[in-house]
Formats: sequence, structure tokens, C-alpha cells
Amino acid sequence: MQRNAKRCAHCGESFVPVENVPFINRTDRKTFHVTLFAGPNPRPTPSGGFFARQRICSFWYVHNQLGPKRRYVVVYIPKAEINIEDAADLVADLVQAGQKLRGIYTVNDSQLTPGLPT
Repeated sequence: MQRNAKRCAHCGESFVPVENVPFINRTDRKTFHVTLFAGPNPRPTPSGGFFARQRICSFWYVHNQLGPKRRYVVVYIPKAEINIEDAADLVADLVQAGQKLRGIYTVNDSQLTPGLPT
């Protein structure tokens, strides 16, 4: 797995760093790539504040079986000890399997669970 490359071995696209967003991407060099495009941001509460130490990251991905269109997924990270690199690996694992992902996932026990944190 190619990690955090400036140029994607899958498609040749250049990954451009975005201000205030860690430079994180993944590709298997053949069929897909995943990149962080927003976050990590604090997770908002319904009352207008933020959950302590919880973050949200937004990724986009492309997979050959799904066509050239970018698809997006939001990942909730409910525990401070889970890092964004690990979340990117989990997203890459699902994308590599050729799945069209749901729009929202939560990192739970070293895996991605569809939906919001409970």
C-alpha cells in the first residue's frame, strides 16, 4: 500500500496539500486511491458545543470498479487515542474491497461501523 504519496501510483494524479489538513492518502497502486480532504475537526454537539476529544474527518475516494467519479465518506473518531492514519487505513481497506461506502462511518474497536457514534 502506498501511503502519503505526492503522486498517486494508481492514476498519476498529484495530491495537493490543503492548508490545516494533514497530508494523508492511500492507494494499492492499481485499483483505488483514498485521500483526506477535510479535518480533523471537532465533533459538534446538538446544543452547539463540541464533544470532548472527538473528531470528524472527510475522505474522498476513487475505485476503478465504481468509475472515475469521486465519492465521499465522513469518518467519526470518537476516541482521542485513535489517530487519523489508522482511520485512513480502515477506509482504504473498505475501498480496496470494491465497496461503495455509505456516507458516514464511526471508528469502533479498530474497525469502521456504518453510521454515527452511539
